[in-house]
Amino acid sequence: MSTRAAASRCLLLTCALLLPLVVSPDGLPTQTLCLFHWLTGLPCPACGLTHAWLAAGRGDWRLSCAWHPLGPAAWMTLLWLWAESTASWAGWGGRCRLRAGHLVVAAGLLLAVWILRLAAGASLPIAR
Repeated sequence: MSTRAAASRCLLLTCALLLPLVVSPDGLPTQTLCLFHWLTGLPCPACGLTHAWLAAGRGDWRLSCAWHPLGPAAWMTLLWLWAESTASWAGWGGRCRLRAGHLVVAAGLLLAVWILRLAAGASLPIAR
């Protein structure tokens, strides 16, 4: 990765990691913007993940898991990508590259959690 690309990626990830300090999960609208939910009436695999990510970014792991079980993992993944980008930008190597296999595992986890939530009769997550 070029120095410029690493710096841009690092800046973008820094903003994403700091966003929960400015935006509270309680400040988001309660109605869903999910097209999948509007069309099917079912929650999508990522329903609740934005709220969960914001709660994890504020250190509220319990609330994050209540919104979506993968919320803390999503937060930690962003932190890992930020550290890798920072290391690459600083010239320290940044050897932990995101590979296609990581995305396949993430998609598999989202699908597994979604199936379990549907089997349990879960509707849209409301952790308030």
